[in-house]
Amino acid sequence: MARKLPKLNFQEMDPSQVPEPYNSLLVHDGDMTSRLEAYHESALRVSPLRSSNDGKSYFREVLLTLEESDQGVEYGAIEITLKHGRPEGIDAGWFVKPTIFCDVSNDMRIAQEEIFGPVLVIIPFEDEAEAIEIANDTPYGLAAYLQTGDPARAERVAARLRAGAIHINGGGFNYGSPFGGYKQSGNGREGGMMGLEDYLETKTLHGLG
Repeated sequence: MARKLPKLNFQEMDPSQVPEPYNSLLVHDGDMTSRLEAYHESALRVSPLRSSNDGKSYFREVLLTLEESDQGVEYGAIEITLKHGRPEGIDAGWFVKPTIFCDVSNDMRIAQEEIFGPVLVIIPFEDEAEAIEIANDTPYGLAAYLQTGDPARAERVAARLRAGAIHINGGGFNYGSPFGGYKQSGNGREGGMMGLEDYLETKTLHGLG
């Protein structure tokens, strides 16, 4: 089980820009309406959940998690898409209707656990400090995403996020960089010079002047 990778959206970004899909979105309270409209329109596109031999069991697991997420709705989260399940007119195959939850509290299961399906959880925040606190409120720390038009804010927030990789404004992975996470996302790094150091033997000399 893994925690959802958080994505922080700040107000200086154009609300009409719909970035790559993420599963946990932190949005400023004052920016919520425009973001919901953009993501709801994006969610209308339907694609297969997964193409594999274990698609049936995987499909059932995702639906079970979504059914359990109804408990989150009872505690205040709002499901803004139609009732989850297969899309209308599709009776076969491993298709799951895209589902968006907003006004989610970070202590809800749908916020803390990865569903591995077309589900977006939107968590509101009031200011930069609260956004960082929410993003770090997890025992995991593999990666985090940050969207902002302010370079100074990008550096400031990235420095405080407890994750092994911070992707800023959709930036892809720089190959050759060390890869690894914080906390329960693992110790050590793969790739880059830090990854090579695991294969070296170090000798220290003591007492030579």
